Amino acid sequence: MKLTKEQIEEIKKLRKEGRKLKDIAEQFNVTGAAIRWHTNEEFKNKFRIYYKKWWGSLSKEKKSEYFQRRKEYQRKYHKDKYTNDPEFRRKQKASSIKSNREWTSKNLNSYEKGSIPKELILDVLTKLKENNK
Repeated sequence: MKLTKEQIEEIKKLRKEGRKLKDIAEQFNVTGAAIRWHTNEEFKNKFRIYYKKWWGSLSKEKKSEYFQRRKEYQRKYHKDKYTNDPEFRRKQKASSIKSNREWTSKNLNSYEKGSIPKELILDVLTKLKENNK
């Protein structure tokens, strides 16, 4: 679960008041490490150093394997979420439409300069109209 900015501020406040990591973690349904990450800069810095060393020690094959596993996990997670959660599906569609519009408006300038084929721009505009229906 990703914490919001408001939740992180609340966590910092509770920690300054002396509440235990475990109690705060239970309240926000996260791990103690997540609480420590947001409230302790030294912990965050040590973790970053450790992670950098660990990642640097991996072979190219291990890194590739790691990325492949992560990609498969993300694909499955998003497919399940998209299938089962209508609100997530709505947000994904809205995000896709927005990025298509941004791409189109950015590239219309390139089209006017002659570097992008007119057919490509028209194809994207057609797809945008279909998505908005």
